[in-house]
Amino acid sequence: MNDIDMTMGERIKKIRREKGLTQRQLGEMVDAGNAQCYIWTLEKGHRGVKSTRMSALKKVAKALDVSVAWLLTGRKDSLEPQSALYVPVIEWHDIREWKYDKRDTMDLTECEQIPHFSVSSNANVFSVRIENSNVNSPFRTGDIIIIDPGLEIEQDKFVIAARDEDSKPDLYIYSKLKNSLFPADGSEIVNINDETIIYGVVVASHRKFI
Repeated sequence: MNDIDMTMGERIKKIRREKGLTQRQLGEMVDAGNAQCYIWTLEKGHRGVKSTRMSALKKVAKALDVSVAWLLTGRKDSLEPQSALYVPVIEWHDIREWKYDKRDTMDLTECEQIPHFSVSSNANVFSVRIENSNVNSPFRTGDIIIIDPGLEIEQDKFVIAARDEDSKPDLYIYSKLKNSLFPADGSEIVNINDETIIYGVVVASHRKFI
């Protein structure tokens, strides 16, 4: 299996073994509490630890003498983290606050961050994790989708939107021809009107990001 087809955990395990390091040794190099268990959790792809924070990934990358970009993508020619926009993974119920500039009051210090390798410099870009997927959606449960509120919606693009202020945000496909939003879960179609809220356009997704 090549590097690109591996998960991030598999890439960490591969380089760790190539360097002759045990899980405990690598964990101690990155100052992780319960060192062996921490690296084991990273390599297995389990959630529930602070493995997705950029500070942790940078320590692991430095210890293994690789780039954070390679850990995330497996591509040696990927942009380095300094060229990436780090995007917070927020909760679905926080999307409305993000839309209305209340993000400055949100505590993002403990928020998961992922890199978005894009020419976009929009500081309002955010991401959410897919909670419940279905056969009609290209996204799986657990995938992280990145949303840019500054882009104009286009035909067949995925968007995060809501029927009105009282409705919760959801994932839709935009139809310019019918001026409607088709829900990814196959539920009721939303006809766009003055009450419809478009929170942003999906510009990328992270699969197998642990």
